[in-house]
Amino acid sequence: LAMKSHASKKKQFLVKEQALYDDTFVGGFHGYLKQTEKEKQHIASLQRMEGAKTQARADASKIHRIQTGQLDKLKSDNAAAHRLSMNQ
Repeated sequence: LAMKSHASKKKQFLVKEQALYDDTFVGGFHGYLKQTEKEKQHIASLQRMEGAKTQARADASKIHRIQTGQLDKLKSDNAAAHRLSMNQ
């Protein structure tokens, strides 16, 4: 129980010390730098997600073009085969 009380008092002291530090110019500046870094990381994350979406759309478009080309080739092959069979 004594250890718990000591830990609790130590935590309270550290919280007060941190609050005093945060109120200083240096503490405020460090807080600003942390926030700025978090914002930069968030923006980079959004850019990575957008890049992934763009890549997925490009991949889907490429697959669609390939499938469409294959279908067109099948149609033309079938039409050619049909013309050959009609000529014989």
